[in-house]
Amino acid sequence: MSFYKKIKAAFLLVLGLGNVSVIFAYAPVNFNKPFDVNYRTNLWFVRGEKDNFKKFKVGDIVEYGSTKRSYNSAGDKVDLLSFYHDTQSSLAMARGARAGSDIDLLAQDLVDPIIHASDSRVLGRFKIDGEYEELAYTFLTQYNFAFETVPGKFDFSIYLPIRDMKIKDVRWTDQTADDAAGRLVKDLLTNDIHNNVAILGGLDLGGWSKIGLGDVALMLRWYHDFEQYKRNLKNVRVTGRVGLTLPTGRKKNEDKALSLPFGNDGAVSIPFTVGLDLFFKWKLKGGLELEIIKFLDETKVRRLKTDANQTDFLLLHKGDARKSFGNSWKFNLYAEAEHFFRGLSARIAYQYGKHDDDHLHVQDHNFNNETVNTAQTLQEWNYHNFIFQLSYDFFKETGESCLLKPQLSLFYKLPVMGRRCITAHTIGGQLTFNF
Repeated sequence: MSFYKKIKAAFLLVLGLGNVSVIFAYAPVNFNKPFDVNYRTNLWFVRGEKDNFKKFKVGDIVEYGSTKRSYNSAGDKVDLLSFYHDTQSSLAMARGARAGSDIDLLAQDLVDPIIHASDSRVLGRFKIDGEYEELAYTFLTQYNFAFETVPGKFDFSIYLPIRDMKIKDVRWTDQTADDAAGRLVKDLLTNDIHNNVAILGGLDLGGWSKIGLGDVALMLRWYHDFEQYKRNLKNVRVTGRVGLTLPTGRKKNEDKALSLPFGNDGAVSIPFTVGLDLFFKWKLKGGLELEIIKFLDETKVRRLKTDANQTDFLLLHKGDARKSFGNSWKFNLYAEAEHFFRGLSARIAYQYGKHDDDHLHVQDHNFNNETVNTAQTLQEWNYHNFIFQLSYDFFKETGESCLLKPQLSLFYKLPVMGRRCITAHTIGGQLTFNF
């Protein structure tokens, strides 16, 4: 196939799918991104006068999980919605309001309790618990190609995920003691906390759920094999990837306290990866991959802190702010027994993901940069997973005359550690067809 025809085929593939927008869930959870290296199926080709790889791959990826637990900033396992703060302070949320506003008038009625709120572990505070559940579905399509004058091979992929995400069974439990100060706080504020925050700040404290489409992910991969003539090591494959996610997904709903963004919250991102695979005798292989995701800044109306003591689910004020996103990093290490029984392969992988600190630049004189950047939602978060996977390639069963070559994989993800992150045990699988 000529260079022109390869480019034309890739363009037609994009054109055919470009009118579909998707979700790429970028939230502090340990679900895989659609282009995760552990979703990559084994390469397959027909041997003729020269290696002739199948040109196209299409398939589906599914991942499901739920949890009532998360990891806090110290790395301790806590109730689901305690990963930012152990409790949420309803008294602190009244601090820093504009003079004469309804929030300021409430603060004046609660002036004594507010003064002592930062010293109290119970006054005006709420424990929150609930359950996180997600079902992630991704449609992928891939075009494989090579150039006679360029070493190695290429593939171009489009990932179209759809997700059903929810935080359900949410309970706000008032910790306020039944004493003189506590009764005042209860009467004026906490006994009707849901209605009060809705009136004062237009904020909904209930559960949240959404099914939707989000950010399109496009990936270009290059890989090259270096055959080895050693007793145990047979081949070394070097891989590089670069991609783009487009901000077509729904942004975080700032009027829902527990809302999560469907994508990168309106930001364009550029993923880069480099990888190395080692192929040994006895049908064993192993490898590693490092992924870095860069984000472009994004400006929008956000919930902002007016006092450093405020907690992230009880913010009554909104203002324009530009977010400078920290980098996302992921390190993946795996070992695999490939085709040890006909088309059956088994893999175990260790995965570490980390997102660096974000930073807000306020564009509203009613807010202070230093104060708004004390939010826990802006701080670094990470997770550690082990992934156990079985896959089967139906190449021999279908025969060379069959146009479609199926590949099937199933996996289980075991979270082991994390910080400021919702970590779920998940199960999933992938079915792809090569043609």
